[in-house]
Amino acid sequence: MTTLNRRGLLRAGTAATLGFGLGIGLKASSLADDAGTPAAGMAGIGPGALADLGRRLEGTLLVPGDAGYEAQSRPSNGRFRHTRPLAVAQVAHETDVATCILWSQENGVPLVGRGGGHSYAGFSTTTGLLIDIRQLSTVVINQGDRAAIIGGGAVNRDYFNLTADGPLFLPGGTCLGVGVGGLTLGGGIGYNTHWAGLTCDHLRSSRIITASGELLEIDEDNHGDLFWACRGGAGGNFGINTSLTFDLVEAPQSNVTFYRFDWRGADAAAAVFATFHAILQSAPPALNAVAQAQASEVGDGGPRAAIDVFSRGQYIGPISELLDLVSPLLAAAKPTQATIQEMTFWDMQRMFVSEEADWHSYGDISRYAAAPIPDRAIGDLVDLLAACPSRTATANGSLWS
Repeated sequence: MTTLNRRGLLRAGTAATLGFGLGIGLKASSLADDAGTPAAGMAGIGPGALADLGRRLEGTLLVPGDAGYEAQSRPSNGRFRHTRPLAVAQVAHETDVATCILWSQENGVPLVGRGGGHSYAGFSTTTGLLIDIRQLSTVVINQGDRAAIIGGGAVNRDYFNLTADGPLFLPGGTCLGVGVGGLTLGGGIGYNTHWAGLTCDHLRSSRIITASGELLEIDEDNHGDLFWACRGGAGGNFGINTSLTFDLVEAPQSNVTFYRFDWRGADAAAAVFATFHAILQSAPPALNAVAQAQASEVGDGGPRAAIDVFSRGQYIGPISELLDLVSPLLAAAKPTQATIQEMTFWDMQRMFVSEEADWHSYGDISRYAAAPIPDRAIGDLVDLLAACPSRTATANGSLWS
């Protein structure tokens, strides 16, 4: 295992990626109506067992009917709103985490750890015991050691606010409410990935509590296979990571360049995606960009005309170099809007990060390709998007690359 290089594997085996997503908005007023209940399979766990767990915790145990249970049990992804836990353990420290794991084994109760709770696949929901680690959210920035020690329950906002405008940063995601633990375990893709690496590339060490309830400190020299698996293994399948230490990256001191181009219609979407992929085949790591198409409300032009398209990104360099790279996008189809400008690195990061929207549902299917995606396949994907049956602001389909 130690001979397999993650970066080399990704570089050699993945040339492009496409994601097809569905977003469905849910109004806050619908939360009570949509509240789920624990599965009937947990009915054998009596109040005595739960009371025993409550006595063993320094944190708080919430069960259905308790004040706070509804809010604390609800996942951030509304797709899984009907999956509610037997109980929520709001742990106070690592010992509480180990206690929850051992109690679950003693009572045959499935468990899951939750930091941010944004899992697209529902990995942060369960009908068993939900171990809420959000109180383990301390963030310490060590400028001298160029490192950050981040609690397993911290979210992107916690470290972003501490590093903003400083000399160092951690390449991470753009949604400030997403958990750092889940981001790292899933790899951690963002607008600095190509030149600065995935979030998991910068993981120096971690504290993890395993299925046996044992606390391990893992790095390349200690439990190296487990450490390797936690760097992009996804889903938190190897234990509950209670703390993560990262090597930070030096933030660019010179201005960087932002661009955003917008188009309209299915034909423009197909041309833009094909051109975007062609650009990425030889683009330098300094270019970090996306292309997106989204089905919108159908008007007089029909469903193929009702597709909004854009491409945006950042370039660690001057306008002249970026314009040379992305000018083929402007030639592929006539844009309805085009912006390109220089700014400081941190002003750019503030443009990309966002607070979490109102509670909503989302899903995504994504694939990596080992070779450039044929124009015909891109056209097929755009045709699927044109046939999207739901096109409101709160329920629609989109295509990302």
